[in-house]
Formats: sequence, C-alpha cells, structure tokens
Amino acid sequence: MKKEDDIPEVKDIECRKLNFFERNNYFYGKLLTASDFKAEQRYFVEKLRLANRLLHGFGVVCGLKVLKGMLEDSKIRITEGVAIDCCGREIVVPEFVEVDFANGVAKDCNGKEIELDMPEAIPKDGDVYILLKYYSRGVKPVPNIMETSGCEEICCYGRILESYKIEIKSELSESPSDTPEAKICEDWNKFIADLDCYEFKDCSVLLAKVKLSDGKVVHVEDMRKHVYSNFVLYEFAECLREEIEVVEEELEKLRKEVTDLGDGLKTLKEEVEKRMEKIEEELKKLKKELGELREATEKLKEEIETLKKELEELKKIIEKDLPKISRISWEHNKEYGLNGIDEFRKVCREFKITFDRAMDKSTINHKTLSLTYVRYEFESGELGYVEKIIEKREVPIYFKDSPENEVVFSPVETSMAATTTTTVTTAVAEHGLSASYALSNAIELKRNIGIRLIIQLKGDFVLDSKGKCLDGNFLKGKLPTGNGCEGGLFESWFDLKIGYSEIDRIRRVVIEKGVSPAEIAEKVKISENIVRLVLNTLVEKKAIYREEDKYYPILSSKEVIVAYDGRYTYLEKLAEKMAKELEKKGIRAEIKSSGKLTEEDLSKEIILVRGREVRETTEKIGIPSTVDWSKSVGDIEVAKHPVTASKIVVVGGKDKKSVNSAIGKFLESLVL
Repeated sequence: MKKEDDIPEVKDIECRKLNFFERNNYFYGKLLTASDFKAEQRYFVEKLRLANRLLHGFGVVCGLKVLKGMLEDSKIRITEGVAIDCCGREIVVPEFVEVDFANGVAKDCNGKEIELDMPEAIPKDGDVYILLKYYSRGVKPVPNIMETSGCEEICCYGRILESYKIEIKSELSESPSDTPEAKICEDWNKFIADLDCYEFKDCSVLLAKVKLSDGKVVHVEDMRKHVYSNFVLYEFAECLREEIEVVEEELEKLRKEVTDLGDGLKTLKEEVEKRMEKIEEELKKLKKELGELREATEKLKEEIETLKKELEELKKIIEKDLPKISRISWEHNKEYGLNGIDEFRKVCREFKITFDRAMDKSTINHKTLSLTYVRYEFESGELGYVEKIIEKREVPIYFKDSPENEVVFSPVETSMAATTTTTVTTAVAEHGLSASYALSNAIELKRNIGIRLIIQLKGDFVLDSKGKCLDGNFLKGKLPTGNGCEGGLFESWFDLKIGYSEIDRIRRVVIEKGVSPAEIAEKVKISENIVRLVLNTLVEKKAIYREEDKYYPILSSKEVIVAYDGRYTYLEKLAEKMAKELEKKGIRAEIKSSGKLTEEDLSKEIILVRGREVRETTEKIGIPSTVDWSKSVGDIEVAKHPVTASKIVVVGGKDKKSVNSAIGKFLESLVL
C-alpha cells in the first residue's frame, strides 16, 4: 500500500452560487458509477447548505468563545461549539482548542495539532483577528482495485472528514457587519421587503479580536455573529410579548390621561372664552386710556431711575462688605528725578499698606507680598520712549509690628538679620536701591539709568479677620482698591530716573579755579545735597577731584607734560598715544622721560604714565602713592607735588594691558 503522502487528495463539494438542483433518476438495470453517488451526495448537501445559508444565516450557532489562556500569556483557548459559514457549511469544534502565538501551533485537549493558518510575521503588539474556516480532507485510505497494476498498488481516501482550521489575521479584507437591526412593525416589514439573498461566497467565521503586547495576550474582544435557532427566536418572541403587554398597560394609562386631558381642555376652553370676553372689555378700556398710559410710562421711567439708584447703593453696600486697601505710603507711578533722590531714599526705607478693616495678618507673608527691583536704561528718540532692562530680581523683606489694619515692611540684608535702622539702610544699599548706585551706574555707562520698585500683594490669598478675600484690584491706580469681587492682584510701582545729561551738566560747571557744591547748586538749580552726592560720585569715578570742599577738573591747563619711565619702551609708546589723544581735545602735551624732568617742569601739570616695575618714578618727583600698582588693572590717582603744589595725575597699572585700560578711562572721563 502507498504511503499517505502519495495518495491523491480528494475533492470536496465546492461552494457554488445559486444553481438548479440535479438528482439521480433510478431505474432497473441502470449502471451506477462513482459520479452518480457523488451527485446523490451533492444534491442533499447543497440543499442543506442552501437552507442553512438562506434560512438561518451564517455565524456562531453555539459556543466557540475565545478566552485568554489558563497558564500562559501567549495562548488563547477556543471553546467547543458549532458555526455556519457563508456557504451554509456546518463547522463543528467538538473539543476545546488552544492556540499558542509564541510557537505558532494549535492543539485540541488531546494534544492533537489542528490546522493553523497564521502569517509568518505576526505582530507582537497590536490587534489580531481569530477566524474559523471550514476545512475538509480525505481520511481512511483504501486500495483502488480498478487502478492497481501488477507492479504497484494504488490507494484512494475512502472518507471525507468535514473539519476546520483556525485562521489568524492582522487585518480583515472587509469589516464585520451584523444583520441590520430592525424595529417592530413597519421597520421590520421594510427590512423583510428589502431583504436580498446573501452573497454566496467562501468565507471564514469571525470569532474574536485579540490584542497582543510584546507577544502576550492582554485582551480578547468577542466578535461572534450568532445564528438564531427557532428556539432562540421563540424565546425572543416570548420576551417581546411580555414587553408588549407592559407597553399596552402603559398605553391604557396614557388613554386615561388623554381622556382626562380632553376634559381638562374642554374646561380650559370655557375659561379661555370667558377670559377673552374680559380681555375684549379691557381692550376697549385701554383704547380710551391711552393718555393715562403715557403718564404711566413716564412714571415707570422714574421708577426705573429710582431702581437704578437703589441698585447702585446696593452695589456700594456689597463692595463695602469686602476688605480693601485704603492707603499706601508711596505715590503710585511716581517718577523721581535727580532732585528727588532724598525723597526716594526715604520712601525706600519703609513701606506701609493700610486696609479699611482688621486683617488676618498670617495671610500677609513672603508668599503673598513681594518687592521687585528693576534696573533699566531708558532713552527717548525717533522711535519714542524705549526701556531696556539690565537687571530684575526680588528684594528680601522683613515685616515690622503694626496695627491689625496695616502691614509695614522694609528691605532686609540677605543674612536675614536686619533688625535696626542701620542694618535696613545697609540692606537698601546692598540691593541697589540707593541713589548712589544709580548715579554710579549712569556715570560708568554714560546712559540714562532708572530704578523701578514694584510692590505686589496677591489678594486671592489675603483674608480679613472674618475670612473674606481682599478686593485687591488696583483699578486705574486709584484707592480704595476693588471692583466688587473677592481676590485680584494689587500691583503698584514708582521709579527713580537719573538722566546722564543732568550729571554731565553738573560736571561741566566744575572749572579750573574750583567750585563748591553751593555754587554749583545755585547755577544748576538743584539742591546742594544732591549736587554734593553727584560730585562725590564723579570723584570716585576719577572724572574730577576734590580738595578742601572744592571740586576741580582732572586737568585745568591747556598745556601738560606726559611723563614716563624711559627704561620701558611700551610706556613711551603709550605716552605718545595719550599725547595724540590730548591734542585732539585741544590740550598741548609734551612727552618727557621722568628722569629728565626739570624743576620748571615740576611746576606744571604732569600726567605720569607708570607700570608695576617703575617704583622709582613717583619717588623721583616726590609723590607718595596709595595704589598697589602690582595688582592694579588700571587706575587713576590725583596728587600734588609737596613743594611746587602742582597737580600730578598718575595713570597706570600692573602691565601694558592695564596701563592701556587706565589711559582709556582717563581720556573718557576728562572734562575740559
């Protein structure tokens, strides 16, 4: 007998479109062949399948649930059951089957492998669909004596086993659909009238959609389409009958309600007719009373105006019921100029906010109250007024004792130890709030410098003694605050603006003979204290120098001597560079080595260019130095000769780069 692999495959009855049925006509003496018996089977099989397909439909008859595996995450289990496919073929799964995604095999409960149609590269993540497909194959091979030769025996399959195979797909060729859901009565009749024969095609039965993650089953979604038997339909009809009885009871109640409503409508109609008669009478009266109506209208307008006033009063009452800020110790949006430095200093030492009632002081803290410092350059030109922020930061503050309706705070040092007026003043200077800092900054940058202080209080979190939020909106910058609503951000600010032109105007008053702060104050119309502050800042920046409360320009003569140590070539070159720049400014400069200075030279103004190594230079001309030139990165020192009382300006540093930097500073700050 041949091996089973060599036996030709048997052909099952194919899935065909609608066709005429053909059956055997038996008579005595008819010769029967295999094709006659096949025709006999085809007749009954195709009729059964046609009945299944058109009368019952296709889908799951019973069972065939898809569940997650019992022990392993990469497996699913299909329970036993029966299905009908699109051709009307019965698919019977007599025992449960396990599908292993990891190994790509399917086995029944006896360990027998089931035909599995699965793509080679199944995705480890995503959705896959589980389908059941009709599958027939030949079994029980027997010898074919008609085809056997003397040398070899031929076998054919004696039976056809109607089995199944499992399909796994990552996507469906068409989305699954159910029979249209029909309503009772007219919708159902319409559905039946439009019902066509289902398309006769070979298809699988969809069971479920399985979600995989890294090759493991994480979720199984049931997608079975059921075939409903007469028994199931009968149960449905019984259920529907009970529902209809309930609906009929409700309809009966509704009929009674409609009857009652009809009686009510009749009564209502009578009442409406009576009211209409009264309305007609009233209309007649209204036609006669048009004049009175005009008067009533005017009266109504007056009442509306009265109501508006009452509403305004009510609004005021509501607004007054919320806590508000009634007073602050600074002037909002005020801009202090050079002449207002003293007032700016005074305001910065202590800030006070007064409320219209007692407040819960614990809600006013470093989280709800902040003081922000902004330093900026400002300019006005063709583009209008422009500001450029140089620095912005929050200033530490500390709170002082104050009444329940006030909060008082001051800037504090970063050490958080400020408790006295002296320490508070130091804190003001440390955080750049001092006027001297702004002046120094303006002189150094030769720019207009402004300082802005911004005070913010978060009303959403600030409560009064009764627990109501502060009405803190600072509308139009007017006090008291508030818009009638709890919360809101209170924000106020003021500025100190130092214009460089004002500083330069004071500096240019300093003349050769020397002037006092009082003389300059009289000339520029600025207070003497402010003038003195500006002059001292200019002295610190080596733009001028002071002697016995008189202020002088660094150079007061149109002729100077630029001296240098002749042993160092780089000092000579730098001295020549300085002389050329001085000549551009209208000053005649004579270049000499410090070793060649005469007694007559020592009576003139001298600019001494020196470096770190030149210790003897100042000693030769009798000038003591207070600068550590070995560490200097560029300094200017003004002194007088002890004998001749002539002015000597020392310009230098520790090396060539430092000396060059000092010369640049000197020339830049020079006032003629």
